[in-house]
Amino acid sequence: MLQRKRPYHQRHPALTQSNERRDLRRFKLKALTEEVRPFPDQYAYQVVCTELHSPELGRYVAYGLLCCQYLRGVWKPVSALCDLSLHSGEVLALAARFNAAQLSPLHFREAVEDWLADL
Repeated sequence: MLQRKRPYHQRHPALTQSNERRDLRRFKLKALTEEVRPFPDQYAYQVVCTELHSPELGRYVAYGLLCCQYLRGVWKPVSALCDLSLHSGEVLALAARFNAAQLSPLHFREAVEDWLADL
């Protein structure tokens, strides 16, 4: 006869809801005493490489950025801009700046437009 598995919270008592509430209370108290971001890396920017075709240029490789947000334990894509540059180094540097500043996806397109205007 097959045995049913116990619920997850019974198999892993350290991960019960009461412990999560306690940790949340600790975080709130800590946030009141010092400036703490709730999720240190809430946003991530990655370089994407795409192979494109143009009648004038033929086939070429272009680099762009993918913006992801950490929601409920999963990285989810929020926005993407392709064909920003033909040079990967420039886009890698831009992604590093956005990651370091934890740029909000709300400002992603505007920040890229400003970067393109400065080139």
